[in-house]
Amino acid sequence: MGKSYRSDAIHPFAVAQALIPGSYVSFETALAHHGWIPEAVYATASVTPGRKTLEFDTPVMGRFTFHPLAIHEYQFLVGVERQKLGALTAFVASPLRALLDLVALRKQRWTGFDWLTSGLRIDEDHLHTLKRKQFASLKSVYKHKAVNDFLRSLELAVRGNRSPSLDASRDD
Repeated sequence: MGKSYRSDAIHPFAVAQALIPGSYVSFETALAHHGWIPEAVYATASVTPGRKTLEFDTPVMGRFTFHPLAIHEYQFLVGVERQKLGALTAFVASPLRALLDLVALRKQRWTGFDWLTSGLRIDEDHLHTLKRKQFASLKSVYKHKAVNDFLRSLELAVRGNRSPSLDASRDD
């Protein structure tokens, strides 16, 4: 619809959903949306249930990229939240899911916090807000062993820095 027929601006996340139905916003786009990375992200990047990477450049809404990942059947939307964006809605990965999607896409191996805190510039405090349930919910999502190893190592690094009394109060 033309601008003269709209009262609200259309959010790029809703456009991404319209371009590839069934996709969800993830990677650096979702991490920036959740305030986990400080950089501006100029493309709306999503995970697609399809088999091919797709890109769309639009003059008004910018660039949209869609990437398939090796995800187990019936696990596609685990860790993905439905978010209201004005009058529209879109599916957006939680911070941990967006991070693991990025790990899967880049085939990143665990090397410690450095890649997260220096490479992506994620504040370590964000990582320490992650709860046991969030890690547990994503353990059966990815087909690749390397992603699951990264998840396990990240959980050990994050949870290993907490006292047992903190663990009991933060297991939501």
